[in-house]
Amino acid sequence: YAIPHTALVPNLIGEPEGRATDRLTDLGFQVNLGDERYSEVVGEGDVIRVQPAVGTELDVGSTVTLVVSLGPPLVDVPPVERKLLEDAERLLTAEGFEVGDVRRRYDPEVREGHVISRSPPGATAPKGSSIDLVVSKGPKPVAIPDVRGKTEDRAVSILSDRGFEVPVETTFS
Repeated sequence: YAIPHTALVPNLIGEPEGRATDRLTDLGFQVNLGDERYSEVVGEGDVIRVQPAVGTELDVGSTVTLVVSLGPPLVDVPPVERKLLEDAERLLTAEGFEVGDVRRRYDPEVREGHVISRSPPGATAPKGSSIDLVVSKGPKPVAIPDVRGKTEDRAVSILSDRGFEVPVETTFS
């Protein structure tokens, strides 16, 4: 029984780095990891390219280089904070992102229906990734104290203490 002295470089494109390395070492090759590259097609951690090319016959013990994907390239995320939700969604999808979860919460400063924040929060994200949004429900409603039957001064004092601006208007009845 003769031990083969050569083997063909297998097609490893799209395989996880670990599995590709195992297959090559099982064939008797040495494995070298080349520079990683971004890819919109091949997922992060999977093989993009094999050098020498697939199908090349090499001596056992030769080195095969694997180039592994970093995943999709990072691209600028448009600033959508304080924009109307529909406008923010349009901007994100136009730049190749998907709109993920949209949560709503009260915010005293951001108008109702406008974006408070996004996640991930950075200036860049992988192209095609999902961007979650937090949208304002406007200021949190507060209960207005019942001041009927109180004197004007007392009513103004109660309302002011609760944070209300009280324009005083006098009407005769």
